[in-house]
Amino acid sequence: MNERIGLLKQLQNQLNINFKNPSLLDEALTHRSVLRGNKKGVAHNERLEFFGDAVLKLILSEYLYHKYPAYDEGELSKLRSQFISDRFMTIMAKELQLSDVINVSYGEKKAGGQFRDRILADAMEALLGASYLDQGLAITKEWFLTMFETLKEESQDLELTDYKTELQELCQKKEGILPAYTLIETTGPQHDCIFHVQGMIKLNDTDIIVSASGKTKKDAEQKTAQALLKAIEDSLR
Repeated sequence: MNERIGLLKQLQNQLNINFKNPSLLDEALTHRSVLRGNKKGVAHNERLEFFGDAVLKLILSEYLYHKYPAYDEGELSKLRSQFISDRFMTIMAKELQLSDVINVSYGEKKAGGQFRDRILADAMEALLGASYLDQGLAITKEWFLTMFETLKEESQDLELTDYKTELQELCQKKEGILPAYTLIETTGPQHDCIFHVQGMIKLNDTDIIVSASGKTKKDAEQKTAQALLKAIEDSLR
């Protein structure tokens, strides 16, 4: 317990904030799996994650609105979707080393659950929600955007393009073409499983079928959409 208190203090030092209500920070970094350990009354982070998702969208919407005055609503939405993705939230969580301080059940920890991208991304959003409730919007924006600006530049080489949206926009231009995604299977251990997704689209009465894999279902679908876009491009040459 003392070690966790010390780690929570280190995290606050990283963010240059001091929680007035430390229990909010503890809740933000407590996974629901602890409930399986029969700990009655233990608060977990799902409610804060729900709230933090709204805080994230608010902060980034305002940031992008002022940063890109020439962008229309569609362009701003596409850009925002890249940075509210699980992928980018996981990058931020890893930068803060949240895996060291996330409270998970014994079984989840034994399986390495504190390193799972989904758990890290959710914890990052919950941390945003807790910070907003405890510190207010101005302070939360300050530490978040400081981190965001740095990681955005460092992540230019990472694939953040929203291929599903890009494919959907293409489909809307070509009547009758609708992409379909099917989860074929998952492989590997529960804490580090791989999702395998198949994608299909009809083009000129021909079914184009591709498949791709990823560490989350969303990631696998994005890679599948990317492969479908390439297949469509190749077929039109």
